[in-house]
Amino acid sequence: MPVYKSIQLVGTSEINWADAVKNCYAEAKKTLRGIRNIQIIESDVKVKRISASES
Repeated sequence: MPVYKSIQLVGTSEINWADAVKNCYAEAKKTLRGIRNIQIIESDVKVKRISASES
């Protein structure tokens, strides 16, 4: 009977969501072995306010 462990992690990046996943994976593999799957459950985006002169 297969058994697997599921954990939740939060990754962040100033660049994009893919970079956030890479950062999270890099940290996770320091202490976890055999990572075989990453599932992105939720994503949030911080929106910068743009002044009229920038648009």
